[in-house]
Amino acid sequence: MRWMAGFIVILFVFFLFYVSRPDFIAKVPHFTVVDWAVLLSIPLALLLTHFLSRWVRNSRLTSRDILWLSILVVTIVLISALVFYVKGETGRAILLASYFASLGWIYTNYVTAHVQRKAHTMNVLIQLRNSIEFNKHRCLVLSKFPFGHPVTVNDLPALKAERAKGDAYGAPDKVPTLDSAYYIANYYEFISVGVMNGDLDGGLIQHTLRTILTNWFKHLEPIIYDAQIETNGARNERVFRGYIELIKHYKSLSEK
Repeated sequence: MRWMAGFIVILFVFFLFYVSRPDFIAKVPHFTVVDWAVLLSIPLALLLTHFLSRWVRNSRLTSRDILWLSILVVTIVLISALVFYVKGETGRAILLASYFASLGWIYTNYVTAHVQRKAHTMNVLIQLRNSIEFNKHRCLVLSKFPFGHPVTVNDLPALKAERAKGDAYGAPDKVPTLDSAYYIANYYEFISVGVMNGDLDGGLIQHTLRTILTNWFKHLEPIIYDAQIETNGARNERVFRGYIELIKHYKSLSEK
């Protein structure tokens, strides 16, 4: 898909260069609907194919996709106005100035949102490092299942039995191991959902937490999948879905 994105960028740059030429502006009033259809059919088809494939693959559009869609919409409005409404030179000049101003506003908002997303991601990473509650549950799990000795399916009955006993909650710092494992998995689920929805910077999370997320998933995998089993025996795949999907995404990157 990268070659398609690059081709679209080249086409768009060529379009901006071409429409800014005076001889092109002079020919605009004589363009027919067929002329415009031929001129725009290829780039429009490529753009729509690109965004459709992104939507089918991810079930959502990223902020970058929205940026390009916004530019596409503004460009279509510009072309429609030039073809059907604006005929004078002064009107065309005003319209082109408004078009480029709109592009600047759209890009500025995109950059601002990108910077804010990175700042929010950094805050999440700092909170993870400094969270006393998270580190307490982390130590409780590792005291029984240190790294190198992950939780197995055979451990689940004992973990559930411990959680069912009232004395397992007898002290403030005494928590069933299964609850601590759920706390850790839920925290990483929160991060995973943030990445998958674009609320957190995926690249920053990948470079800082990818190994940690993967190792903890392997460490707690039986617990994570067992949590999807409802009391009636039905599987609820929405439980920890973000965490599972993010780990699958990381595995696919490793296989490339």
